[in-house]
Amino acid sequence: MKAKKIAIAGLAFAALIALVVFEPWEPRHKGKTLREWLSFYPGSPSEDELRSEALKAMHERAVPILKRRLEWEPSEFLAGLSLKYQNRIPLIVSYQQGITDPRSRAAHDLGRMGDLATNAIPQLIALTNKHDLNS
Repeated sequence: MKAKKIAIAGLAFAALIALVVFEPWEPRHKGKTLREWLSFYPGSPSEDELRSEALKAMHERAVPILKRRLEWEPSEFLAGLSLKYQNRIPLIVSYQQGITDPRSRAAHDLGRMGDLATNAIPQLIALTNKHDLNS
C-alpha cells in the first residue's frame, strides 16, 4: 500500500514537472510558440508584419512578457567586462552594441500592437523618462 502511494505521488510530481517544462498551454500562431515569435528578429518588413500579426493574435500572453522586457536592466558584471575587454569577446561586443537589450524591441512590438497593449503605457512612459536609455 505504501509503495502504491509513493508511486502515485511520483507520477503526480512527474506530471507537474512535465507541465512546467513543456508548457503545453503556451499559445501558438502559425506553428510557432509565443517564445519563438518573441525570439524571432525579422529581416524584412514582411517578416516584421508577420511577427506583429502573431503577437497581436497572442496579445493576452504577449503583453505581460513584453512589459517585463521593458523593465530589463543591464548587467553590472557584463558592463564591467565590456570596459575591460572591449572588442575582444563576441558576447561583450554584442552587449556593447545593444543586441542583448530587449527594451527597444519590446517597445516596438507594443507599439505595433496598438490598443491591445494600452496597459503597457506606464512602463513605456517610465522608460522614456530615463535620462540615458542605453543604461
